[in-house]
Amino acid sequence: MKEKLKIGQKLWLVPDKWSKTAAREITITTVGRKWATGDNVPFSHRIDAQTWEPETRSEFAAAFTLYESKAQHDEENSLNLSRKLFKSRVNQEIDNCTIDQITAASAALGFEGKN
Repeated sequence: MKEKLKIGQKLWLVPDKWSKTAAREITITTVGRKWATGDNVPFSHRIDAQTWEPETRSEFAAAFTLYESKAQHDEENSLNLSRKLFKSRVNQEIDNCTIDQITAASAALGFEGKN
């Protein structure tokens, strides 16, 4: 569970993939019982002080995710990015692979004997 936000706390804001804005650092400016606000937050959304989730005002509201730091964001997303790149490369090359290459790759990934 995340710690309740504090005034002056710096966070890394990552907009959803549909947003035209860049990821950036924000600073929490106010904290109440339920909601917090920060500078440089899209559309001045309030942030749930305990869960760090943005307030959803409508289905078209700009969504974002908050992280403790850019380093935390990068660490959490590096594995996902590596997986996506690996899948993409396998999909591009699979039709050019021989049965021996596929068997060797399957063995290296521990897929032997699995359907």
